[in-house]
Amino acid sequence: MPKIRPETAAKRRMQILKAAHCAFNRDGINVSVDQICAEAGVSKGNFYGYFESKDDLILAIAREQGELIRSSPQVETVDELIGRLMPFQHDGDVSASRFELEAWTYSLSHPELRSTFQTNLRDLDQSIAMALRRLASASEGPSPKDATQAAEILRIFAVGMMANTAIVDRTDSELIESVKKLIDLLIGGDRVPVSGQG
Repeated sequence: MPKIRPETAAKRRMQILKAAHCAFNRDGINVSVDQICAEAGVSKGNFYGYFESKDDLILAIAREQGELIRSSPQVETVDELIGRLMPFQHDGDVSASRFELEAWTYSLSHPELRSTFQTNLRDLDQSIAMALRRLASASEGPSPKDATQAAEILRIFAVGMMANTAIVDRTDSELIESVKKLIDLLIGGDRVPVSGQG
């Protein structure tokens, strides 16, 4: 049997990851490998050529999220900061955050996944802290005394609001408005750039 080229293998692996994310968002974290394979259009043998188990696949998704956090460009506006905080909110589709919320609970009984999430959250907090300092400087407002602690508060608030939106009938715009108010409180941002227009 001929060997698969590295580019083809990487593309197929990404195809499985994306299909799994769709299945998890739609049906929850308890979807089976069979369901993921059907979504991806691959055989189980193909799946197991890339991932040892469903847990290994979930860990791979968490690691990819960490890479995205670490490779993301600097945040220059409040809108960009909100995008960094809540990448799973999409036009009122609460299912987009389902996997994220369920995966955090799932990680409580999976130490390697939990450790990966902890690393991701630390890196996200550092990114948010840098953004808060930059936004405070741009608004000529006071920088938070402890930007790292302010970043953690902001992230926890955003996650809580995301979970609340999934349960209560609230719109994305209400959620975003609440997060903007908290950012204003943290950095005194009357002159903080909200979007790329100024």
